[in-house]
Parts: sequence; structure tokens; C-alpha cells
Amino acid sequence: MLNLFEIIKSNLGDDTYHQQQSTEIIKLHHEAIGWRMLMGCLCFFMRAANEEIRYRLHPLYDSRGRLLGTLEYNCDCLKSECPGCHLPCRRCHSTFCGASCRIYRTYRVTEVRKLQELVFDY
Repeated sequence: MLNLFEIIKSNLGDDTYHQQQSTEIIKLHHEAIGWRMLMGCLCFFMRAANEEIRYRLHPLYDSRGRLLGTLEYNCDCLKSECPGCHLPCRRCHSTFCGASCRIYRTYRVTEVRKLQELVFDY
């Protein structure tokens, strides 16, 4: 019983059969590589998204800008009796926010450094 390749080989001749076979193998190989590359990229992005969700920082402040746990509402200048010395925040319009809005912020200001002297050389 003859298989399909032998029938094609007998009908076409040796040279054209080998050329066709090699081009089909090359096409299949390129398609397989393309599929593997696509799946590799998709897997990479899925892993990256999962790691981002897993290692996402939890907020230290609530929806009103109060520190979670103690519900303190102190200014970012770290003075206890400060009425709010910063410009109004663009997002929440509070004068307690420093460089960034305190609503759901993931870090806490622990130290304030003051500039001693600014020297400009022209």
C-alpha cells in the first residue's frame, strides 16, 4: 500500500518533490516558531500582571486622607498643630497634602528636610 508522499513523489519527480517537501517543512517550522513566540509573550505578560497584583503596595491612607489604623489627619510637614501649610491639592483640595495627594497613598512622610541655602551661579 502506497502512502501519500510516495504517490506525490512518483507523479512529480525527485527534484520538485524534495523542493515542495522542504518548503512545506520550512513553512511549518516558521509557523511553529511564530506560535511559540506569541505564546511566550502572552505568558510573560500574564506573569507580569500576576506579579504586579501580588506585590502591589497596600494604601496607608484612606479615602479621606487619614492615616489608617490611627485615623490621624496631620499635615505632611509633620508638625502636630499645623492647620495645613501646603497649597491646596488638585485632587482633594486639602492643604494637608504635600507633593502628592494623600487619598489611598502607599507611603508615609517620615522626615522633612529643609534647604539651608540656595546658591545660584550665573
